[in-house]
Amino acid sequence: MALRRFFAPFLLRFTLPTLLAFAAGCTVEEENPWNGTTYLLDIESVDWSVPRGIGKEIDDFVPSFLLHVDGDAPDTFDVTIATADLAGEQDPCNPTSVFGATASPPAMTLGPSQYSIFIQHTVDPVAVEGTIYDLTIKDVLPDGNTPSSVGEFSATMDFRELYPLFTILVDPTPEQVCTLFQDSYDSPCAPCPNDGEPFCITVKAIGLGATPWSGAIEPVEDVDPSCIPTTTAP
Repeated sequence: MALRRFFAPFLLRFTLPTLLAFAAGCTVEEENPWNGTTYLLDIESVDWSVPRGIGKEIDDFVPSFLLHVDGDAPDTFDVTIATADLAGEQDPCNPTSVFGATASPPAMTLGPSQYSIFIQHTVDPVAVEGTIYDLTIKDVLPDGNTPSSVGEFSATMDFRELYPLFTILVDPTPEQVCTLFQDSYDSPCAPCPNDGEPFCITVKAIGLGATPWSGAIEPVEDVDPSCIPTTTAP
């Protein structure tokens, strides 16, 4: 009994903080590992898998994407999307958009969403404004310090808006671009989500991983008229 009274203050001193720490640890919620970080998602020609080989047709105008994550919760958060130019800087001509994402880190999914985009050909003086349908970005964010290598990007393109970018064709038209996809890739144009007209193709890239980007995305609401080249395709 005397020994118990002697050691009691020491037992309280060490066990109470331990119990409190244990209790606190049980109530701590998980945090979003990507919160507050901006990432650069670059898609190379070889990454495009659907239709197989399409990378050589679209690599000259598909931009890189900037993704800024905002939200404490690890399972739902917002992602601001912008595009980047060849130098890896934000393209001020492209409108920014905010989409909701769901996740169970390191897995994440954004979309499918409708995305307004400004696209400029990197070789020829051609630019268009268009809408990307069913934009879906999956599993591109890193797992801690390990970049992803299993990310996916898919989107549906409407050739009635994007056909001028296919400068490999002489005087391109939406019909000619659809014929190119049919003949070269056995991928006929399908009905578009907005009106059912057969001028859309869904493309997909795989094996992607976004990397941290040190800049800050500036909000862009509208395309400035100065962004449109003085020479455009018909």
